[in-house]
Amino acid sequence: MTQGKLTRHPQCSQDNVLYVDPGFHTGLFMWLNVKTGSYLCDTLTYPRDKKSCIIDTMTPFWKGFTEALLDYSPIVVVIEDVFLRPGDPKSMGSALRGDLLTLDKLAAGYMAAAVHQDIPVRTLRAHQWKGQMDDTAVKARVRYVCGLNIDSSHIADACGMSLHEMGIFA
Repeated sequence: MTQGKLTRHPQCSQDNVLYVDPGFHTGLFMWLNVKTGSYLCDTLTYPRDKKSCIIDTMTPFWKGFTEALLDYSPIVVVIEDVFLRPGDPKSMGSALRGDLLTLDKLAAGYMAAAVHQDIPVRTLRAHQWKGQMDDTAVKARVRYVCGLNIDSSHIADACGMSLHEMGIFA
């Protein structure tokens, strides 16, 4: 556990809310105490065999997420919503490869794991919290707002979601 310092005053506390950027490098971020800047973060990453069954590929992620829920004990889970953005080449390519549907199944498994532990779940669309910012811009904004230099773009996205929810990301 490390600490960051917020440069802006949050409009609300997000203590013990777990933010999730789902993917084959899932980013997890949770403030333990916004006032002190203490937080937990992790990345769930597993080898992906494109020839194996989708469910077999996702099972380690779902198990790892279930363990993270037990370790982190969040009061709410917020997962970035998966959806097709027409006109966005990255999103359209993902849809054509079938990756978007796979990602949606992965996120649904995370939701089911949280609901199974009686933890409320919400979703947040990427364009709601980061607009058109790319990974580099999100990392720079996270560094500016809370002083955290996060290498993983997935953890930075999860942290950015938390800052957005506090009203201090923009």
